[in-house]
Amino acid sequence: MEINQAKDELIDALWLPAARRVADVLRHPLTKNKELNVFTLTNARNCREITRFAEDGLTDKELVIAWNSNHIVAMRIETDIAPKEVITYFRYEDRCCNSAEHPLAEHAPLDVLNMDFSSQGHDYEARVEKELESIERTIQLQGCASAGAFLIVYTTILADTIGVNPQQINARSDETVVRGWAGLQLDSANPASAEEKADCLRDAIVGISRKHGYGSEITEELRSLGNDHRKVYSLAVLLLKEGS
Repeated sequence: MEINQAKDELIDALWLPAARRVADVLRHPLTKNKELNVFTLTNARNCREITRFAEDGLTDKELVIAWNSNHIVAMRIETDIAPKEVITYFRYEDRCCNSAEHPLAEHAPLDVLNMDFSSQGHDYEARVEKELESIERTIQLQGCASAGAFLIVYTTILADTIGVNPQQINARSDETVVRGWAGLQLDSANPASAEEKADCLRDAIVGISRKHGYGSEITEELRSLGNDHRKVYSLAVLLLKEGS
């Protein structure tokens, strides 16, 4: 199975049900209009999440902000899909982690953040740790924008050759200070299998959510990609402000 086929299956099995769930939380049950403000990391070969969400009545293309770091790919998305806006030139995680202002600051709060890093390339060191750091900064942004509930769908590639360093995840999270928070305190042992890595990532996101005052409802999928020891991991987390 290649990544685009896996993504198609994940949209129907995981992403759409999770988006329907957040729509039910955010919109009154009797309200016919369930359209959500959506941000998505995507690519030109497969933007199907945008069309499927729209077909399901969960959004409109005019409510979608898309991101791809490749300018040529971004132009194709703009031409073929015509979302509200396409952001390009930078990797999302690099822009989040290296800029004083969050790149989505003017758009927050958002209802759905589809953090599909598998669509952006996955060929550099400390990738997963940086993805998680950018997710934490995005959760922090949503909290500052008074988001009571929202959905994050985190999708990434796991492989034997791609390490996951819990100590680095802990350290990166500690750089975002929250008074009274003692730290993630993930197990210091580096996970070996894809299943162990997925467990580490899930525990990190649940902990980060709690750090910023959100409870979480989790659904997840781990799927093999052919015979090359790669797996795609997708985690849908509904964040609910504690005490609201």
